[in-house]
Amino acid sequence: MRGCWIMLMMMVGNAVAMGDVIELKDGRVLSGTMRRDAGVGGGNGGGVTITTTDADGTKTTVATTADQIVRVTLTGTGEVVTPEKAAEAEWTRVAVQVGKAMELATIIELHQKFLEKFPDQAISASVRTSLEEYQRLARGVGGGKAVKFRGRWMPAVQADVMMRTWDEEARPAMDFYRAGKMRECLEVAAKLAAANDQNSTAITLAGLAAYRLNQLQTAREYFKKLGQVDPSTPLAENNLAVIAAQQNNPMESLRHYLKALQAAPDNRMVLDNTIEAMVNFTGDRTSSAFMELARQFNAAEPRMEKEMATRELYRWGSTWVTLDTYGKLAAYRQAAQKAMEQLDRAYQEQQQAIAGVVNQITRAGTDYNAILSAVNSLNQLIGPQYGPTVGDLILRRDAMMKDMETIRAQKSALESHRDQLVAGLSEFPIQAQRLKEAMALSDASLYPGIQRMMQVGEDRDPPPPLPVAVAKIPGFTPSPVPGAGAVKAAPLSVSQLLQQRMTDTYQQLGTPLGLPMPAVK
Repeated sequence: MRGCWIMLMMMVGNAVAMGDVIELKDGRVLSGTMRRDAGVGGGNGGGVTITTTDADGTKTTVATTADQIVRVTLTGTGEVVTPEKAAEAEWTRVAVQVGKAMELATIIELHQKFLEKFPDQAISASVRTSLEEYQRLARGVGGGKAVKFRGRWMPAVQADVMMRTWDEEARPAMDFYRAGKMRECLEVAAKLAAANDQNSTAITLAGLAAYRLNQLQTAREYFKKLGQVDPSTPLAENNLAVIAAQQNNPMESLRHYLKALQAAPDNRMVLDNTIEAMVNFTGDRTSSAFMELARQFNAAEPRMEKEMATRELYRWGSTWVTLDTYGKLAAYRQAAQKAMEQLDRAYQEQQQAIAGVVNQITRAGTDYNAILSAVNSLNQLIGPQYGPTVGDLILRRDAMMKDMETIRAQKSALESHRDQLVAGLSEFPIQAQRLKEAMALSDASLYPGIQRMMQVGEDRDPPPPLPVAVAKIPGFTPSPVPGAGAVKAAPLSVSQLLQQRMTDTYQQLGTPLGLPMPAVK
């Protein structure tokens, strides 16, 4: 929006008194002063009056409310913007776009559009000279194809010469590094970097050697310096991200991965490290840093997957595997997940079976005690005063006592079955732990928590993906659990039996009385 305002000022052509830039929700961009009107505006955020000054000095007021103001840019009231100043301001904006452009055609087009608008301003001459230089580079004059090197465009031959020179200077340090002599490498590379602060090879080696020596802060400083010297390489930002993660600063790590992705969205190693960092991130996933990193990753990942598929490699977590390996790893994980589901179902069924048997035991105990009370009541009734009816009462009592023995036997069987089921529960934690270990192994193959430092040259040619260990599927079907799947005991029909045995005489007695006997538990 601010750029739009600058363009409007350039189109006026005459000197204009420039106030603060005020942007409204309806799209208007005004230049002037703003005054709050006390008591005006009600529920719309308060009244506001904006005073603008036209080219001929005419003042105009615009009434609005505070909630309609999107942004206010302070520019310094009274500053006069001439066409010359407008051109300089516009070129400042265009120069930023030129610096970010990755194609010469885009850069040339930006120059040409500027010169179309400002053909005769003082700065136009230098812009025209710049355009001619970029056009020469596009034609391959002075060394063949042009490349963007260290933020500058130059012939590829010139860039190659500079790189070879720096590599040659840093060769002693590189030899130490390859030999595993990190202290010697750091000493030599540090001296080279101090003597030539543009030698990215020496700076990189100093950072890598310091990292291998666990001097993380020193390594961090060298990679920060590398990022300043060569912002086009992802090496500095990738390694800064790894170091930040190891220093328990995951949010800073995400920000460095974002810069690495912006510098090299097609670098496989950066993408691998980025997804590892995002998956293991435990902070606020709604933060702008995480959301923007995810957006950049999601934009770059499909291109990488397409490219890797041409090599017959497929994404497996934060690395890549062959189709055969992918099938084995996926089957391993699916088998573990299926076994966990089966074990969970078996556990729920076992719990339900135990609850059912416990209910049956409770009912059996209740029925046993009810019959016991009835027997005691009948014993009270049996006596010489009842005469011939005593024999019938005795028969009924004896039948009930047989029912009691039947219930006792069934209750004993139920208790044995319950104990068997409860004992079987002890097997479930053992199998659950085994399956958790299997899933942990699968998770480790997906996201092992490893983020790789980028070595010299790996910003242009990433190393092979990390290998993944293919575990043998150990057979995840839960072994038979004692009592699992056993047929539930049928509910007892003792209540019906009681109804058949009870006589009207017993029903009329009300609460039976008798000797206290221990209840069957």
